[in-house]
Amino acid sequence: MPVIASLLAVTNEQTLVAHEILSNVYEFVLSLPIAFMLASSVMVGQNYKVNQLKVFELSYHSEWVMIIYLLFASGILWLTIDLWLSHYTLDIVLTQMIVTAMPIVMLRSIFEGVQSLMAFNLRAVDKGWIVVVGLTGCLFGISIVGIWLWQQYNLLDLTQIWSWLTLGYGISWLILRHIYWKLLINK
Repeated sequence: MPVIASLLAVTNEQTLVAHEILSNVYEFVLSLPIAFMLASSVMVGQNYKVNQLKVFELSYHSEWVMIIYLLFASGILWLTIDLWLSHYTLDIVLTQMIVTAMPIVMLRSIFEGVQSLMAFNLRAVDKGWIVVVGLTGCLFGISIVGIWLWQQYNLLDLTQIWSWLTLGYGISWLILRHIYWKLLINK
């Protein structure tokens, strides 16, 4: 997010560099399951009005497939952290920053992955407005404001940035998940 990069730019260069490296890794992990999310939501949309049981099963299994994939991908990245960090010219402080923040980055990938799946599914059942409200409230109301406040008091470091983002996506996932399952049950 450019907003976060702007807030980091005033903190220090090393934090900005570490954030960009983690962002690249994070985006790689989340780029792979987008086709799965799209396929799942298309099937949800096609079956929403005709086969409720199939939508329940598909939604349940899709969420677990997403969680398992993201756990697996994050685990592989964690196990190979020395290998992919060796492609960068980093000093010990920068390397330590990245290694320290990596578990939070992995947790955020899980939260954003399943949150995105719920968002795709809500759009498939014509409830896209809920996604806009939920994401706006959680990302801008929690994550960005939290990051901005920490930056104002000079408390912002790399792990806290990713922690605020993780918190926003985690809460957004729980809200969207609750609404989505409530829609399915009440149909």
